Amino acid sequence: MSALYSKLTVNGVDYRNDVIEILVTKSVGDVFSTSKFTARLNNLDGKYKDSFTVGQSVDIHLDTNSSPDNKVFSGFLERVDQE
Repeated sequence: MSALYSKLTVNGVDYRNDVIEILVTKSVGDVFSTSKFTARLNNLDGKYKDSFTVGQSVDIHLDTNSSPDNKVFSGFLERVDQE
């Protein structure tokens, strides 16, 4: 099995180096379908405390090479939770 590489961009900023975990849930249908994602970032010392706001655009790419270009999610932030 090949390793999977991910890339998370929010408003065009690449956060792939601080991604701990990404979970994308996609629906099977195309008509009125919704998808959602959850991402955890290494937020050491509150580095991203004020970086994200509702409404920002999000793209998630996944691939077996270190420069992922297969887009698996595109949407907008609807909720931002700080741990």
